[in-house]
Amino acid sequence: MSVEKKIERLNQKISILEKMIEDKTRENFNNQEKLKEQQAQIMFNAKLASIGEMASSIAHEVNNPVGIIEGQLRRLRHHIENGNLEKQLNLVEKIENNTQRVIKIVNGLRQLSKSTESEELKVISLKDFFDEFKEYNHIKTIDSSVEITFPHFVDDIQVWGKDTSLAQIVTNLINNSLDAIGDDHASWVRIIVAQAGDFCHLTFIDCGRGIDKAHISKLFDPFFTTKSHEKGTGVGLNICKKLARELDGDLNYQLTKGNTSFVLKLKLNKIKGDSTI
Repeated sequence: MSVEKKIERLNQKISILEKMIEDKTRENFNNQEKLKEQQAQIMFNAKLASIGEMASSIAHEVNNPVGIIEGQLRRLRHHIENGNLEKQLNLVEKIENNTQRVIKIVNGLRQLSKSTESEELKVISLKDFFDEFKEYNHIKTIDSSVEITFPHFVDDIQVWGKDTSLAQIVTNLINNSLDAIGDDHASWVRIIVAQAGDFCHLTFIDCGRGIDKAHISKLFDPFFTTKSHEKGTGVGLNICKKLARELDGDLNYQLTKGNTSFVLKLKLNKIKGDSTI
């Protein structure tokens, strides 16, 4: 075979290989786009599942002040008929307070359900955040006997973050602890705050005795879970870690004095007066 023929055949093979590489590259790109769409859908579904899980607790929390308002309105009608102005004003104030409580609870659910993409990083007071978090109580602890200890703030600690992302992370970590330790009078969950350099560490500790060493390396992998299908899909910790990193922080597992804990690292605001990035 002549050299020219060999070169021609070699060029043909090269052309075929180039076409195959081009087709494979296009296929890989399409697969990556599909994977991104699937991941976005999974995150959305996981958020919907969390909202659904919290709906009964929200309803319970709303029903309490609504029931109180209903009773106070009956008493107010009675005092209006009797012309007792002092008691009327006192009841109006109580009705206003309970109405504000309902508004906070509803706003909490709305805050949790909205997208984080359009939300800008801003300065968040952790004291104010946890005060509101406990107020609308969007976690499944209403009928739980588990003792949950929230941070006590002597000084106001400010971090850079997003209200929605932080609420999602905190909710998920507490719910994970409750699922893992069960509803027992001896069970407990504690949230501890500490500052280290440019970061604030929120440590979520529960009475569990740690996670199996074989599972630790997979904890933040999508779809990995030790829960039953009824309790989880295995996307919660993966999403929490992504949200934490979007806030220029991180989320990691550690064993704290023999107990299961997750540490949420958030960037401190050290310049008072800053409000947005």
